[in-house]
Amino acid sequence: MAAYFGGRDYRQRYVVVNERTWWDHIIDGAEGHPEMLDKEYEVLRCIKDPDFVAKSANPNAPNVRLFYRAGAWGPDVPDLLKVVTLFGYDQDGMAIGDIRTAFSIRSMSLGEQVIWKRPEPKKP
Repeated sequence: MAAYFGGRDYRQRYVVVNERTWWDHIIDGAEGHPEMLDKEYEVLRCIKDPDFVAKSANPNAPNVRLFYRAGAWGPDVPDLLKVVTLFGYDQDGMAIGDIRTAFSIRSMSLGEQVIWKRPEPKKP
């Protein structure tokens, strides 16, 4: 299946979302997230420059990473953008991520463990 869009994450791994996942699951699916319409740039920004990254609380999902970033809906909206990505390896052994879903959320889900946080800017 063809990639709809993709880019490098904060660790320089390639991450993609295919057209079917974006349109049929994320935007229009049974549990669709219409707030994600026209948010492709924000999804790429979230994986490239997240506020923080967490591991899933699901013990059966060790290769899932949860990217979080504030500000996708403007500076006055408290919601976070959450991008759920499954990592694996391509035929050349390179790590690649497959975006499974993306949506707005107020806070991290119970049991998720932060594994990386954007460093605070150094004060002069």
